[in-house]
Amino acid sequence: MKSYVITTFDSIVASHRDDHDGGYGLVDAIVEYAKRLQASEKDSLRTHLLRLVDSTAAHLWGVALEALVREWGSSIAPSLGTMAEGGSHSDQWERHVLLALLNLRFTAITERANRFVASKVAARDYSVLRVAASLAKLDIESSLKALTSLLLQASRADQLSWIEGNIPGIAMHLCN
Repeated sequence: MKSYVITTFDSIVASHRDDHDGGYGLVDAIVEYAKRLQASEKDSLRTHLLRLVDSTAAHLWGVALEALVREWGSSIAPSLGTMAEGGSHSDQWERHVLLALLNLRFTAITERANRFVASKVAARDYSVLRVAASLAKLDIESSLKALTSLLLQASRADQLSWIEGNIPGIAMHLCN
């Protein structure tokens, strides 16, 4: 039998199914719901959200990740870090979780983030750009090395429009 907390969470999810806003309204609603809960209920919601992230539950894992980061901040980082180190997830999942952990300045993930970025740079996978830039929060030298490699690769592949289009994103992640 589902707990009241999870039943209410499911109702919130259902009420936002047709928002078509990329999940932002749902994240806001989950965070507002969490703020109204007592400590034990809030722990139950936190555990449920962590399960959704780890299981990559359909369309909810990204929403759950954002809600966890917004409501629990750096206190959620160790749990997410354990998932990132131990699980077998998609590149997209790993990219988003690493980005969240780097933005939380979770130093224990630095080596894992460096390995991930290095493997994507070697594969000429430009989707790692935001992670490479955010790595500067923990390891500026590795971040700049990865970004330089990505930009050189793009330049050599005649992808100058890609470079120009991503300069604001690079600057944003380097400066935040």
